[in-house]
Amino acid sequence: ILPSGRITHLTRWKQDRCGMRGGIRRMYGPLPAWILEGGLEPLLEEHWAFIAAESETISRRWGLDEVRVDWFLGCPVFGPRICEVTWMGTGDRLPRPLQLVVAEAFFAGH
Repeated sequence: ILPSGRITHLTRWKQDRCGMRGGIRRMYGPLPAWILEGGLEPLLEEHWAFIAAESETISRRWGLDEVRVDWFLGCPVFGPRICEVTWMGTGDRLPRPLQLVVAEAFFAGH
């Protein structure tokens, strides 16, 4: 998605991508036709400035180095709404002496 909210391309997921074998498609069904026919781009263009500003405000207010904000789109009554906020931060926020220890513990657990 470009800074204007314009979509550069929309990729359809193949069934075997990421080993999902269509699990998401089986659970939720295929992408709605209105998205594939270009209906998502006008929504993003209309609301992109708001989405970007609110997402940046969350990051700054919480002092996060990186955050992912997922949005619900398409409701004509409520407009764009936050679905989920996920901190995607790094060990950079930890004191330097703890960074290696925390990184090793993280990788050992995964």
